Parts: sequence; C-alpha cells; structure tokens
Amino acid sequence: MDMAFRLGIVESHDEWVIVCTSPLGGTVQKLPAPFTARLLDERLARVEKSLIRSTAQVTTRRATTPERAAQDFGAELSDALLTGDVRLLFSRCRDKAREHKQTLRVLIDPVGPNVSRIPWEFAVDPDTRDDYLALRVSVARAPHLMEPVPPLRVDPPLRVLGVMARPADLPPLEAEEERRDVSQALGRLSSSMVEVEWLSGDRWGDLAEAVRSEPWHVLHFIGHGGFDEDAESGYLELSDDDGNAMPVLATDLGRLVADNPQLRLVVLNACESAVTGAAGFFSSTAAKLMREGVPAVVAMQYEISDPAALAFSSSFYEGIARGLPVDRAVTLARESVKMALRSLEWATPVLFLASDETHVFTVPGRATAAVPATSAAVRPERDRPAPEAGDPVPPGDWLATTRRKLADAVRGGSAPGDDRSARPHETSGTAATTRPSPPRTGSATPTRDAGERPVPPVRSAGRLVTASSCDAAVGPRGLVALVGTDGVLRVLSTRTGRLVGLCVLAQRERARCTAWGPWPRHVASAHDGGLVVVWDLETEVPVRVMEGGAQRVDALAFSSDGHWLATAGDCSLRVFDSQGTCVQHVPVLADDGRSSGYPRRLGELTAVAFVPGDEGLLVAGDDGLVRRYDVRARLTGTWQHATGVAALDVSTTGLTTGSVGGRVSTWGWDGRLLCRRQHGTRVDRLRRSADGLLLASVADGRSLRVWDPTGAPVAEVMLPGPAVGMGFLPDDRTVLTAARSGDVELWTLPEGS
Repeated sequence: MDMAFRLGIVESHDEWVIVCTSPLGGTVQKLPAPFTARLLDERLARVEKSLIRSTAQVTTRRATTPERAAQDFGAELSDALLTGDVRLLFSRCRDKAREHKQTLRVLIDPVGPNVSRIPWEFAVDPDTRDDYLALRVSVARAPHLMEPVPPLRVDPPLRVLGVMARPADLPPLEAEEERRDVSQALGRLSSSMVEVEWLSGDRWGDLAEAVRSEPWHVLHFIGHGGFDEDAESGYLELSDDDGNAMPVLATDLGRLVADNPQLRLVVLNACESAVTGAAGFFSSTAAKLMREGVPAVVAMQYEISDPAALAFSSSFYEGIARGLPVDRAVTLARESVKMALRSLEWATPVLFLASDETHVFTVPGRATAAVPATSAAVRPERDRPAPEAGDPVPPGDWLATTRRKLADAVRGGSAPGDDRSARPHETSGTAATTRPSPPRTGSATPTRDAGERPVPPVRSAGRLVTASSCDAAVGPRGLVALVGTDGVLRVLSTRTGRLVGLCVLAQRERARCTAWGPWPRHVASAHDGGLVVVWDLETEVPVRVMEGGAQRVDALAFSSDGHWLATAGDCSLRVFDSQGTCVQHVPVLADDGRSSGYPRRLGELTAVAFVPGDEGLLVAGDDGLVRRYDVRARLTGTWQHATGVAALDVSTTGLTTGSVGGRVSTWGWDGRLLCRRQHGTRVDRLRRSADGLLLASVADGRSLRVWDPTGAPVAEVMLPGPAVGMGFLPDDRTVLTAARSGDVELWTLPEGS
C-alpha cells in the first residue's frame, strides 16, 4: 500500500502558493517566490554545469566538488517546499508510512512557467540534509488532469515496442547496447509474461503503423530529442526518407499514442524530453504524451550520457520485470546510476504520472497487487464521493469537513456551523454524486398546440447532483460546466458522474454565464461587474482575466479556433484576443437595420455567437433583432422578429433563433426563413446536435422538445426544475439539462427519432 503526499506549487509574479493534500489532511501555504526569473536562470545554469562536470572522466583540482551547486540548490528547494505546516504534515505522513510499512510517494504539480522548469528531483531530504529526497522516496510529477487516466490492469504478456532512431546526420548512440540490456532485463521473464519487439525502421510511417496496428503496453524510445523554443514544444528525432533527422513535435506524437489506449508506459531515452518552455508544464514531450492518456511517462530533463542511459534502463526494466510499481522502479534506477557512475545524472530521468495506478502490470505468483483506485487512503480527494450528512469526519481532515458541510447543503439546508463567509477552499469542495432514479418521463406533459400529434416522451438516463447554478454549458467529451451565485465554476464528467474541475475566484464574485472553448481545457465565465475569466481546467487557475468596461456581461462565445472570445452586455459587443486585450468594442444601437412595425427599445443583449468559419459575429437582443457584424465590426445583416430573441444557435447552413413569443425559427445565411415551429410562450435555450440533424429547445424554463430537420417534434419531456443549461452529448442521442437546483439530468431520445 502506498501513501501519496501531493504538493501543488502555483506561481504568481511574486509568490508561490503551496497546496498540500495527503491521507492525513491538507494545508495551504503562501510564501514569497524564492527565485526571480533571473535568479532561477542563474541557479539552473549552475546545476546543469555541475551535472556536466560530475560526468567528466578527468579529475581536476577544483575548490568545490561538482555536487555542491546541486546540493545548495536542493536545500533552497527543500526550505521553500517543506516548511511550516507542510513540513509537519510531511513528517507525519512519513512516520505513518514507516509504521505501516507503506511506500511514501511525493507527487509534485508545478503550475507556472518558472516552477515548471525546476528540477525538483534535486530537493534535499529535510530529515538528513545531506541526501536527496528523490533517492529515498518516490518523487514524480503529477499535474492535475480533468479526467485522470483510470487504472487498467494489463494481463500478461506485457507487450513492449522498442524504437531506435538513428538519423545519419546526428551523432551515433549506443543504441544496440541499450537494446540488448532492455531485452535481457525483460527476458528474465518467460515468453508468456513479456513480448519485446524492436521496430525495424525509424521513420514516422514505420512508427505510426506499428503503434496503430497492435495493442502495445510499453513504448521504449532510444534516440535524440530536444525542445523547440519557437514552437514551445518538445520533439523527438526520427529519420526522413533520405535517412536524415526529422524532428517530430510532441503534439504529433500525442495524437499517435492516443490511437493506442492500451499503452500504459512510455520511456523516452532522449535528451530534453522532459524540458518545458515559457508555455509551462504541458509543453514538454512527456507531459503532452501523458495528457493524451498515457498514465506513466519516463523522460529526460537534461542531456544524458550513454553510460547513464544504459545504467538507468537496465535497472528500471529489471524492477518492472520483478513487478515493482513504476515509481519504485524509477527510484531504484536512479540509485543505480548514482552508485555506478558517481555522477549527478541520476536526477536526469523524470517520472510523469497521470494516474494513481503505478503497477504497470502484475506478475502472477508475486504479491504485487496495487491498492484499488477506490481506496480512500490514496484516491485523489476530488474523486472521493461526497460524504452523507452526519458522516463522521477524522480530526484534522479539513477537506472532508468541507465536503460534509456542502453535502448537507445540497441535500436541503445548511450544516450546523455553516459559515457563508468562509474562504473559497472551505466552501467549494463538494464532488458530484450519482443519484439513482427510476426511468421516468417527466411529471407533466408539455403544452402543445391544438391539432398536434402526441410526441414520444424522452426517458431519463440518470441524474447528477452538484451545487445550485445560474448557468451551464455542455462541452467536449461529455463534460458540463456550471457556474453559480457563489462564484464557483464546477465541471462534471457525465461519463463518471464526478467533479473533475473546480475553479474559484478569490473574491467569489457572482457568476452570470459560461462558455466552452473549442477543446476541453478552456472554459470562460462572466461575473458581476463585467469581469470575464478564462480558466485552464487542468490547473484550475485563470489564464486570462478581462475587465472590458461593461458592468454586466450576459453572453459569451469562443471562436472555432479558441483565439477570440466575444462578450455581449450593456448593449455592447466586445471581442478579446488570446492575451486578454479588447480588440473590438461595438456599441449596439437600438435602431440599426430597423424597419417600421417592430418595437424600437433595446434593453439588453441576450446571445452572441461566431459565424461559422469565424467570419464575423451574431448578437441577439430583446428588441427582436439579430445583428451580423463582419470582422471589421461593420453591420452587414439583420434578422427581424416580432418579439425579443432569447436564444441563438448557428450551423454551417444557417442560424436558429428562439423568441420571447415562443417561436423557434431557422434562417438561411441569405436571410430567408426556412422553418418555423411554435414551442410554449418563451424559448429560453437552443442547441443543435453535432451532426446537425436534431434541434433541442427549452421553453418556459421547463419544457424540453427535440425537433427533426423538417421541423416536426420527435421527443419531449417536462423538466423537474427550471433549466439553466442544455445541450447534446457526443452520441447525439442524449440531451443534458442542468437545473437551477444543481440537478444535471441526462435524457435518452426514443429509438427512431
């Protein structure tokens, strides 16, 4: 059984926030940043110079040993990380692990461009002060991911794909010797336990065909690598058709490994494959592969010599073959490098973990079974189910106390002693829970026009519960973002029912609306006072904070490439770039494009959307007008309605509007009315399925109806509570609705719809 001691280091311009969690409790500590960017550059240069000197084969007379700079830097890291309450908690966990004969694992999550490039493996042991922590306990990088890779046991044989890249125009490596050592280490097991296959070619096509054609469990790469500062990405060197070097960026490698979901471990015996740039942690080759679903990646943060690479690989795979967890195998391999070569290269290999499951595979006949992922002792805090009201809470477990309070509040009423003015981390930790409910069709039948045929009911496919919300948006991969009056952005996974993201503003400004970017990492939220925040869900910190001058923002929309963000509020349309700079400010006038016979008052803007291809913007208002602006902010078209427009959805063929008068209208981009339906007295929300064949609308807050391309209703249900969000899940057969109460309902469409 292992004990995980987690350290999140969040960097700002002048301080570090250290968030510590463990099975024995947690704490948060702020401290002045121990290094400026310039000072950190100097320290890292000294460490790298010491590492190079430690590998020298010639003894020279020096005033200090090559290791002194690394030890001094490691002491600074230890003093910064393990001090105060964090230090006390670390000592308690270490003593507890020793008492119960457990393995202590230190998991580091650096958030910020400077902390992401620090070699944390050099931190000294605070108990001894003369040895490195990473040689005594397991130390790994474990960034927060929205959906950590679930545990997957691999039944023997373990299938290993080896790749040797040897471009003719790059210095030769001792690849054959490493290949022999890796094969020998794994060959100690029978052929029924492990199969090792070495790729005959080293071109991209060779690698891509091999990875995609068979289910591999381990990928071992031997070759050259580096970091491209211009592309802000790591890369590996393969060969082109002429046999010369062809750098392959980490993004391309990530796309490739994502096609092989059985891959459990990647070992990159290539220089600088763990190096990050100004873009932060996820710019390294290793981190990009991990983000694509590989739960464990071993990579190099410095150039590594052939002897060190051979010593590490041989010892590492020997540990894997013995059934050791991957982090323990890395620790022992580091020790082997140190003892065999007497150099600092033991710190060059870095382990990246995306899952609590560190047993890559189980060797039958050996007692190496990993702790199940559901064990409360090691499971990530956010993956634990919310405690039931009245559950006992261990002393000092402040996070469990928070969850109990919020569980009581969700179930109807504040817990005793609930403090509404508490700090953010004391009131926003509740996880979503799945609440079983029998299939149902709603409590009432939506109102239909006279003469309409009965519409098949939508059936409930499940319900998730979180805190109350005022707006919700369905995003990629079955994720849903909800914002509430408490100022917290919560992200749920509809596949697992778990809370996978929790973003909190320091002042807890009331949220008003939210919108997804084109990929799962970025979500925007708008708050009182016109504040707009773009969140990085993998780190749960803002990447952009914009105060564009509006006192109220009622609608948000990302462009298809995620570069632009549009906001609508205070009768103004604003567009922000990726740096958070307002590049367009368009006052929306009440009488622009107006013809007679319609109301002239413009009170508020209700919806905003980018035209497909990002060729302009659409904005809807309560004056009954949808306006189209080109990229130069010129008004180029309007769609007029007899009543205000409350909802808007766009597709490549046109746009669909929902009016206060209850009409759902589909228009061509040339302005022609293509289809009109009547739904209730006010259409609040519209969403089209990804394939464009179905359209869902919510009217009067509670009536959900799904329409086919001809405008005929194919399914409907009366929602149990007022909807604040609605959308299709990726299967296009399930509609999600979010209620103000915090209930998230999944509705399955009837067959044939």
